[in-house]
Amino acid sequence: MTKITETQLTAMRAALDALEAKPKTQFTNPEAVEALAREIRHAQDELGYSLVDIALLLREHGMSIKPTTLRGYLRRLSEAAPKPKARKTRASAAKKMPAAAAGPAVAVDDTVPLSAGTTPDDDIVLELADGHGG
Repeated sequence: MTKITETQLTAMRAALDALEAKPKTQFTNPEAVEALAREIRHAQDELGYSLVDIALLLREHGMSIKPTTLRGYLRRLSEAAPKPKARKTRASAAKKMPAAAAGPAVAVDDTVPLSAGTTPDDDIVLELADGHGG
């Protein structure tokens, strides 16, 4: 059995630490669809190709994939993509605000009840909560 010296171990460690990422050269079908998703969607949405057309084109280049499988991979990719957060506008925030927070509601037909001894012809002065007339 061969013995490794401390010097050799240090040299091996340095060589491993100096390695750069090796480029990937082979892909599974899901990985290939993920890498090509933008181009596939462009072919569908802007150029009018169906998934059958695209699957046939991919088959010509060595990828054996059915249109339904392709659809499934694309669906999973779109579901996994983070959705952009919608910005709330003041109007949409007001729609979600509880009615009590918006202030007291007054109906158009609300009338002030008459106190005992008053007639509809009397002038009515409403008092504000601070006791001053309004």
